[in-house]
Amino acid sequence: MVNFCPNCGNKIEPGSKFCSSCGNRIIDSENSTAQKPATDLKKFSAQKPIEDFQNNSPTGFSDEEETEQNEMPKEEFVPDSGIGQMFFTTTGRLNRLRYLKRILVLGIFGGILSTAGIFLDQTLFRQEFGLFYVIAQSFFLWSTYCLDVRRLKDLDKGNFLAIIRASFASMQAICFAFSWQINRLCWNLGFDNFYIDDERMVIGFGGAFFLIGLYLFLTGGTPGANKYGPDPLEKNSSGKRKYDYDDL
Repeated sequence: MVNFCPNCGNKIEPGSKFCSSCGNRIIDSENSTAQKPATDLKKFSAQKPIEDFQNNSPTGFSDEEETEQNEMPKEEFVPDSGIGQMFFTTTGRLNRLRYLKRILVLGIFGGILSTAGIFLDQTLFRQEFGLFYVIAQSFFLWSTYCLDVRRLKDLDKGNFLAIIRASFASMQAICFAFSWQINRLCWNLGFDNFYIDDERMVIGFGGAFFLIGLYLFLTGGTPGANKYGPDPLEKNSSGKRKYDYDDL
């Protein structure tokens, strides 16, 4: 078979490797079959499914492992026990009914302590000095702060509002207890125009304190567990509460 140079078209003698006219290299079409890289058929062989994803499990676990995961007990709400856990801790969530009951108990107890503190101040110092009143109020404020923090955790919120509410209550107590002493001190120092209207300030701080507490009571908690703990109102498999809903 006569071959021709693909570059210049000149006739090529059989067996020649170069064109005698232009010098172009000639490839023997009979011996120059395209060489393809060897293919590793092992790469395309049927592979065994990965053990961690057996049966196309979307979770990445086998059926046995998924069963174990589903059977793992979830964290459950544990009711408070003792005065310390009920009134003087910030750990855990607190539902609205318990919050209301404990606030009412604190209000009654705090009122008794405050009255006793005023009586002691008038008896020992023969004036409303406020020392024993503030000491009595400090127990009430700390416990109220703890309850507010736990209630906010049930709303999946931080303790910012609890700090604000405690600040309002503290200013209310200070104005009620020491306004007369502060006014007299300022007058003795020559600040004749300075005057703390304790009644208005007490009403103002007390109103803000009450409004924040009303918000904490009226707002429902987040359903189910959140980052602060399990839901205190979560039901068990039988549909009953995991604790007595009417306890303190």
